[in-house]
Amino acid sequence: MKRNYLLAAMLLLLCGRLMAAAPMMINYQARLTTPAGAAVPDGSYSVVFTIYDAATGGTSKWTETQSITTFGGLFDVLLGTVSPISDTVFVGTTRYLSTKVGADPEMTPRVALVAVPYAYRVSTVDGSSGGAVSGNISLENSTATAGNIYKGSDLFIHNSGTENTFVGQNAGNLTMTGGENTASGSNALRNNSTGNANTATGFVALANNNGNDNTATGNHALQANTTGNENTAGGRSALEFNTTGQWNTATGYFALQSNNGDNNTATGNRALLANTTGNENTAGGRSALEFNTTGQWNTATGYLALQSNNGDNNTATGNRALEQNTTGQENTAVGRGALQSNTTNGANTATGAFALFNNVGENNTATGNRALEQNTSGTENTAVGLGALQANTTASANTATGFLALQQNNGANNTANGYRALGQNTSGTENTAVGLGALQANTTASANTATGFLALNQNNGFNNTANGYRALERNTAGTENTAVGLGALQANTTASANTATGFGALNQNNGDNNAANGHLALGSNTTGAENTASGSQALRNNSTGNGNTATGYSALNLNNGDNNAANGHLALGS
Repeated sequence: MKRNYLLAAMLLLLCGRLMAAAPMMINYQARLTTPAGAAVPDGSYSVVFTIYDAATGGTSKWTETQSITTFGGLFDVLLGTVSPISDTVFVGTTRYLSTKVGADPEMTPRVALVAVPYAYRVSTVDGSSGGAVSGNISLENSTATAGNIYKGSDLFIHNSGTENTFVGQNAGNLTMTGGENTASGSNALRNNSTGNANTATGFVALANNNGNDNTATGNHALQANTTGNENTAGGRSALEFNTTGQWNTATGYFALQSNNGDNNTATGNRALLANTTGNENTAGGRSALEFNTTGQWNTATGYLALQSNNGDNNTATGNRALEQNTTGQENTAVGRGALQSNTTNGANTATGAFALFNNVGENNTATGNRALEQNTSGTENTAVGLGALQANTTASANTATGFLALQQNNGANNTANGYRALGQNTSGTENTAVGLGALQANTTASANTATGFLALNQNNGFNNTANGYRALERNTAGTENTAVGLGALQANTTASANTATGFGALNQNNGDNNAANGHLALGSNTTGAENTASGSQALRNNSTGNGNTATGYSALNLNNGDNNAANGHLALGS
């Protein structure tokens, strides 16, 4: 048999509404004739329908066999009734329909499948199950009634306004006049009307905004902002409740969440979380300046740094630095736990781990690990070095420089410079120690001056002066002694009112009211009192003699008698 002509063109389902529940079918009508052109006898015929990707040859994309019934040669069939036609059959170039009746060969030529006129414009697409689009999809600019993509009843994608882009459930709105805004996320920039150049990414980010040049990235970021401008928020709830504050930068979970101040910078989880009207604060670190509400010009860097602060002009760098500060001002803390317990006092400077850790006093300066660590209410203290003035709590006006200098101190007006200088001083006041171990064991005595290695090392007496290596090293309760020179009055423990100048002068002394000036002068004196020796080795071997006066080299050198006077080189030397 041979196909004579077709009575109707192909009718694609695309001219109607695509239904997800129904397969795509093609309505096909034709008249089947004999080779002479007469209609075939009425009856049933087996016909194979095939769609190819070429006019001849090619690859079969779909095929099915149907039994048709003719009346005067005419038949009507729905292709796809037996084998559903997938939309993928039509992806690519033109498709061609082939027919084959019974055992006859395929009829030629194949018929090109074309769209009916209304298939060029689809007004709605309901229940689509997916697929690929080749080419472009063109949407007009968004208005209240056109150019928008909805998700259910909610606005989903649109560009309402001027050069705006909105993607997300109810992101933006269709009444705004502001331009150059970008929102991605459910309800992002939802209520914006006149704000310009804002960028919001995240659920309800910048939802209430009408300000300009704001950037919010994160769930609830800058959610409440109304007229604030040039704010940047990155993180969950960053700058969430900011309404009018400007030029703020928040990066991190809840950073600057409650802020309405200006020029604040917060980086870190909960950094500047509670800040309301404080301005020009900088916080970097987990919970840094977390509870600051109105304090200004503070800088906190480190975990919990200045966490409780509400004072002004404080600087904290380090884990828990100035953590408990509330209203204290003009404090500087650098180091883990530096000024951690300070609450209300100001003008303190702490540099080093736990420096001024417990401080609540004012005008203290501590530099070094644990320097002034336990200071509470002491004021105007200066400590430089590990453990310097570590145990000081209430005493004021002390200066300690060196490892453990004035470590145990609670006296006032002491000065220690050197390793362990005045290291054990507790309540002694107005002492000055310069040198390693100088006045190291002094605890309660006052008004002593020691300069040199181990000078007045064991001292607890008052009003002693030692200048030199080990000068008055062993003095314990002796008072009003003066020793200048290496080892001068070195062994003196309880004797008082002695004066020794020179190497080894009165080195072994424990007597009172002796005066020695010169190398080893009265060097062996133990309990002798009221002796005066001037000159190298004068009265050198005197140990118990009293009231002697020797002037000159080795004068009275071997003396142990009383009330002798010798003036001259070797005078009474033997």
